[in-house]
Amino acid sequence: LTRLHFVENKEEYKRKAIFALLIVFTAILQNTKGLFPKIGNASAMLLIPLVISVAMFERDISGMMFGLFAGFVWDFYSAHIDGYYIIFLACVGYACSYLISRYMRNNIVTAMVYSLIFSFLCSTLYWLFFVVFNSVEGAWTLYYRIYLTSTVYTVALTPLYYYFIRAIALRFRKPQTRQA
Repeated sequence: LTRLHFVENKEEYKRKAIFALLIVFTAILQNTKGLFPKIGNASAMLLIPLVISVAMFERDISGMMFGLFAGFVWDFYSAHIDGYYIIFLACVGYACSYLISRYMRNNIVTAMVYSLIFSFLCSTLYWLFFVVFNSVEGAWTLYYRIYLTSTVYTVALTPLYYYFIRAIALRFRKPQTRQA
């Protein structure tokens, strides 16, 4: 990378650095007991709407890399260090970026739909792999009381992340060059 390349893309580098710091901050907020309120026993999966929102304003590979990073940080804090969140959030980041850049509009409704789909998938797959397959007693009760409630809680917080990320993306976008 040359100095000229950095100067030309300074706003992009700032935006990506802010997104990376937000991922770390959100992971700490999400995974440190007592920092973010619970609803009953359900916790918000804050990294899901964050990754979705970031990916909606980034390109395919960049969205996937932010998902990968968020998944790594979440797995680092997780009780199961098996790569579940790395794989899941990398796929979410790529899918959201890909679909927004080719087929769908970038708006709050799309972000809410993505959040509902991917939060539900994350909760359900986690419950299936780590609760049902491990023969945990009361699996259905856990699913309704914790996993589905977490999904609803996560979706409800999506607009906060979407509008915050949108403001950052608009503030630190690449300057337009004039062509003669």
